[in-house]
Amino acid sequence: MQVLSNLIENAVNYGRGPKGAYVTVSAELYGESSEAVRFSVADLGAGIASEHVQRVFERFYRVDKFKID
Repeated sequence: MQVLSNLIENAVNYGRGPKGAYVTVSAELYGESSEAVRFSVADLGAGIASEHVQRVFERFYRVDKFKID
């Protein structure tokens, strides 16, 4: 439940797109006999840069908000 809560909180806080904030949360039954539930959280934000995706579930990992090249 904590993972879902974190995903929703991050989507609300960082998921702003060019037209404002919009967050979609959905759930669906899946599996051979619908014994599991798949949750999805989507937003209009820029997403996670590919170099950070592999660390998304690493405890305490954060991406700098402002990256200077």
